[in-house]
Amino acid sequence: MKRIALAASLVILASCGASAQTTDQLVKGATDTSNVLNYGMGYNLATVQPADADQQGHRENLVPVWNYSFADDRSEESQPLVYQGVIYVTTHNATMAVDAKTGKQVWKSKIEYPAETPRIVCCGIINRGAALYDGKVFRTTLDANVIALDARPARNYGVRRRPTSRKAIR
Repeated sequence: MKRIALAASLVILASCGASAQTTDQLVKGATDTSNVLNYGMGYNLATVQPADADQQGHRENLVPVWNYSFADDRSEESQPLVYQGVIYVTTHNATMAVDAKTGKQVWKSKIEYPAETPRIVCCGIINRGAALYDGKVFRTTLDANVIALDARPARNYGVRRRPTSRKAIR
């Protein structure tokens, strides 16, 4: 029931938008080497991007050039998304945009929960990531709501509250 409500909310929120990545870009995600717009780098759900012939044998030379702290000591299960040089990532209580080249935070949007929410959550206090569509970053919350943020900068479009009864989703 919660999944249906969340899916319906996401569809409603996704339908109002301006200009940014398109449905065509999402479909071609597996062949786009500069953006990661959906989980698994495309609908084929690959977990690694194939290396070009020029890159073969150079993996051992890769070194980190920056790091970013989520300032959160809980488990992390979200996959970052990348669009036009910005990495979008979520934790249970924040959504962040980070410049992919420099590691500098572009914006961060925090979520405040009622005190009882973390006590009643099933399966851990985590978030499994965001979705990008039409210039917005969509994410769910621990209390079963969907939030839409402007990808640049973090303008909050509001929270789509979950239905509180079966009658609300019919």
